[in-house]
Amino acid sequence: MPGQSSAPARIARARACEPEVATALRNEAKELLDPLIKGERKNAEAHLLLARLIREDGGDLERAMWLLKKTRKLSDRHSERHH
Repeated sequence: MPGQSSAPARIARARACEPEVATALRNEAKELLDPLIKGERKNAEAHLLLARLIREDGGDLERAMWLLKKTRKLSDRHSERHH
C-alpha cells in the first residue's frame, strides 16, 4: 500500500531521529520475532529479520550466522514443497 513502509525502514528512521524510540522498536521487534523462530511452523523471514537486528545491534555474530543458515534451510524446504 502506498504510504506504508516496512518495519526495518521505520526503525531506521526512528534511529536517525529518536534513538530511544528506535531502541524500544528494536526490542519489541525481537520479542515479536522470537516466538516465530521457536514455534512449530518456523518462519524463514523471521529468522532473516532477527539475524539482521542482531547484526545491526552488534550482537552475537555466531547467532546471526546460525539464523541465516536456518533461513536458507527453511527457504529451500519451502521452495521444494511448492514445486
